[in-house]
Amino acid sequence: MNSIAYVDHEGILNVLGGAGDSPRRINAPDTYCTWPNWSPDGRTIAFSGYQSVDAGDNELGMYLADLDGDDARLAYANDFETGEIAPNTPHYSLWSPDGSKLAFVAQTSDGA
Repeated sequence: MNSIAYVDHEGILNVLGGAGDSPRRINAPDTYCTWPNWSPDGRTIAFSGYQSVDAGDNELGMYLADLDGDDARLAYANDFETGEIAPNTPHYSLWSPDGSKLAFVAQTSDGA
C-alpha cells in the first residue's frame, strides 16, 4: 500500500496515492469524517463520522469505504443521542489481522 488517508479541515476524507497524484475524496455526504483506519490489505478504510441532525445534535456512525469505489457506506449507527467514548473520540477501531473483522468501541443508550 502506498496511499495515505487523511481528513481535511472541512472533515472530508481524502486518499492520496503515489507521487504527483491528486487527492481523491471519499463521498460521505453531510458527514464530518474522523479517525480513518486502513484495513490490513489496504483496500478498505474504516472511519467515524458525525452527521448533523436537529438543533445542533449529531448522529455518530462507523463507515466503510472501498478504494475501488467513491462512496462510503454506514456500517454501524450509534444509538440516537449517544455521544463520544472520550472527548473528540467517537469510536476507536481496530481491524483483525486478516481484515475480515472490524472491532470498535461505541457508546450505547444504556451508557455502556
